[in-house]
Amino acid sequence: MKTFSTTSCSRGRSMLSKVCFIIVLMSVFFSLEASAQDRIITKDAKDISAYITEVNIDDIKYRRADNQDGPVYTLPKSEISTIIYANGAVEVFNDEPAPDSRQSGSMQNQGNSRNQIIGILGAGGCYFDPDNPMPITRANNNYFYNGAAINATTAELIISSYDPSLSDGFKSAKSRMTAGNVLAGIGGGLIGGGLGTLIWADTETEVIAASVLIGLGTIIGLPIAMPIFYSGQRECNSIVDRYNSHVQGYARKPSCEINFGAAPHGIGLTMAF
Repeated sequence: MKTFSTTSCSRGRSMLSKVCFIIVLMSVFFSLEASAQDRIITKDAKDISAYITEVNIDDIKYRRADNQDGPVYTLPKSEISTIIYANGAVEVFNDEPAPDSRQSGSMQNQGNSRNQIIGILGAGGCYFDPDNPMPITRANNNYFYNGAAINATTAELIISSYDPSLSDGFKSAKSRMTAGNVLAGIGGGLIGGGLGTLIWADTETEVIAASVLIGLGTIIGLPIAMPIFYSGQRECNSIVDRYNSHVQGYARKPSCEINFGAAPHGIGLTMAF
């Protein structure tokens, strides 16, 4: 008569559960990886699913999403209509002339006009006219200026050129967002280490250690990192809204005009405000 060891059965079930857990994790990872794709829409209406590897002044480099280990393709920006990045940011390419200077920096003059180049065009920079500031629009917590997607540094420089006092608050809020991202990374690392330890845990001590790592990672990543990050993000958005209200008020401010017009005792000068 055959007999079965309960210890062997429990170990078999434990190993099976670990294998299933690994398979689930891998499935989630690959599903997330598959969804994190960039989309390149060309001016002749081609829609390319890709992983953009490099953004230059005149072109971009990418790999096809269906062949991640394949060759790197180069596409001139003059042929691109729109790029929709995996994080939701949208960049629209206009037929603007390329700048004479290709050096990166805070601000560069564009020819003899009042326009300035802030940052690097096509990589979060834009044209900016200090005499005619425009609002910074927001979409899914991404910033756009005059139809071009800009990064937070460019937004800070635009705000600083108009009101340095707002720039200080924006910089502080950006630092909080960076701190939140760092803490979230630490929390995610602890959770990952805890899960890895839990998968291969054979003793009660290892299970306890894994639980501690997961607990610490969850505490750091959720109730600590997320409030810090989102408070900084809300403050950045609030400062952008304040800048926009100032700029829009400035744009609506009527000018003073002096014209000939009717007066109570004849014709005189009239002033319109």
